[in-house]
Amino acid sequence: MYFKKAGGSIFGVSLNKAEQKALDQEIKRQIVENDHRFDMDKESMILWMLHTEFGFGPKRLKRA
Repeated sequence: MYFKKAGGSIFGVSLNKAEQKALDQEIKRQIVENDHRFDMDKESMILWMLHTEFGFGPKRLKRA
């Protein structure tokens, strides 16, 4: 890895193939983790709405 500089400030980094692959894998892992967390939030909001707006109880919420 080496840094690209211009005028004394760093504006980029060059990675070799192994470093780029590791970086891509970490990015994909974080995307999957965030997608899962957001899915849980959406499902929770839907269940809460069903409970508060339509009076769904525990049994109906489990079926939903």
